[in-house]
Amino acid sequence: MPSETTDGGTGATEFDPAGNVKPTDSNTIAEITAWLDAHSIDHTGKTVKADLLALVPAE
Repeated sequence: MPSETTDGGTGATEFDPAGNVKPTDSNTIAEITAWLDAHSIDHTGKTVKADLLALVPAE
């Protein structure tokens, strides 16, 4: 199953929090927290994008 989907030809992609593609600085805070939730990573008390991205495993 792909981790990003296109929107039917306009070229935009939709981030899939349950997928294998890790969030980056280009993702919204909501997308990053959804990814962390989907991967059972605790982000309690973290509200800044950089702090949330620091919780995403490198591998």
